[in-house]
Amino acid sequence: MIDVPAENEQAAAPHGLRNCGGCEAPIAKAHGASLALLGVVTRVNRTEHTMLIRILDAETGKPVSAGFTNLRMGANHAWPRSAKWLMTNRILR
Repeated sequence: MIDVPAENEQAAAPHGLRNCGGCEAPIAKAHGASLALLGVVTRVNRTEHTMLIRILDAETGKPVSAGFTNLRMGANHAWPRSAKWLMTNRILR
């Protein structure tokens, strides 16, 4: 985990990390990381959400692992279950 000041993040990805086409890899590399992990939770409605987790090699920008779920798992407090499911069943396999 790295703590990047907000102004640096905005300069690297002015439209957000989810829309920058993999720019998290060079950001991670610049901070000495070997991998870049991006997680995106999208709230569909009050009780449903989707989740994307992507891991890139910081040196090459190539995908190491990725997972997406459109599991409808309940209220806002339920999204950690999606993260656990994705990590167990897609990312760490």
